[in-house]
Amino acid sequence: MTHAPETDDVTAIVLCGGTSRRFGGGDKTTAQVDGESILDRLLLGLPERWPVICVGMSRPTARTVIWTREDPPRSGPLAGIAAGLAESRTRYTVVLAGDQPFAAEAVGDLVAALAAADDGLHDRYTACRKDTGSRIDGVQALDSAGEHQPLLAAYRTQALRAVMPADARDRGVRRVLAPLRCAGLDVAGHTTWDVDTTDDLARARQHVRRT
Repeated sequence: MTHAPETDDVTAIVLCGGTSRRFGGGDKTTAQVDGESILDRLLLGLPERWPVICVGMSRPTARTVIWTREDPPRSGPLAGIAAGLAESRTRYTVVLAGDQPFAAEAVGDLVAALAAADDGLHDRYTACRKDTGSRIDGVQALDSAGEHQPLLAAYRTQALRAVMPADARDRGVRRVLAPLRCAGLDVAGHTTWDVDTTDDLARARQHVRRT
């Protein structure tokens, strides 16, 4: 069950600068799932009161967002996170990939768990895995294999900035974020799906039809 976020002090960074090579060209975030583009489906699922920073080439969206670009363009997701962080003014930052049509369903639980941990309310985030002590820097979704997903996560903005290198071009996200104390949170499996291929798109559409 997805919970409403317990804080409004959140900015969402949505990474939209991928090349879509495995998708066969074009912009995969514009592919339709149940009458909405993948990107719009994600954006409309986020709380309206959150500022949303989209990183990539500006395009029309179904909700108001702030567009920015990684420098140089298409220099990787870490560079995209860095570009989005430059615009974040909130205590927490949620990081999402723009090709995740169902990711918004998980963000409430991620933010609530991080806020509870930050306030020392241990009983409120018992679903988190990994003993990180009383202070954690982020909560990352766990996929169906139990792997941490750094691009479906909530972070303390200050902690995320602290590990960001001066030059984030073409750097690995997992390696750079490794020093952060991040707990993992079990989420519904479909919320971690991304759409890299046409088969992934078919799976997303089938999921909507089933539900």
